[in-house]
Amino acid sequence: MRRDACLLTNARLVTGVCFVSFSLIVLACAPRDGGRSVADSASPARTCGVESATNLSGSGIGALRIGASVDAVRALCRVLRDTIALGLEALPQRTLLVDLGADSVTAEVDENRIWRLEIVHSVFRTADSLGVGSLVGALRTRQGVQVATGENDVFLTLADACGLSFRLVGIEAMTPPRLTAIADSVRVEEVLVVGCRAAMSPPRRVRSS
Repeated sequence: MRRDACLLTNARLVTGVCFVSFSLIVLACAPRDGGRSVADSASPARTCGVESATNLSGSGIGALRIGASVDAVRALCRVLRDTIALGLEALPQRTLLVDLGADSVTAEVDENRIWRLEIVHSVFRTADSLGVGSLVGALRTRQGVQVATGENDVFLTLADACGLSFRLVGIEAMTPPRLTAIADSVRVEEVLVVGCRAAMSPPRRVRSS
């Protein structure tokens, strides 16, 4: 009886040692990084279709386009933040902060689609170098310049830059001032991208040049 008990004890010890050894082997071979293999964790870089030569246009920048669905943007771009906050007229407004490599851009969302982009830095410019920092003196020489207002801000729109609105710094007005009353040295502080079709009938007061 005592011999049988010893055999049983020895068997349990051997089994325990084997189990511990097997567990250590499994742990050593298991993929790291939270249980994901390197192949699983690796994913192609989402550049949003933006390269060093990518220009700003009235339709957007790279794959960040007016009218694109949020899902389409997420598939191609790196979204840093997706939030809802009070916008104009104290109404909830959903916005995405999208990483475009050299800079990040705020995209406003309506019905799960991009309807406006806000460009506040000079990184992205049109093919003819218009953008944040441009001077009114350079804009007034373009075709079809119009002065518009919205929320007391003053904008310039151009017939040959359809879909873009250039907000001027340091000027507030309830009604659009005459273009001739705006100094050449006034610069663009922000560019709004609204899409060419939306720009055809902007919801602002407008004065032609």
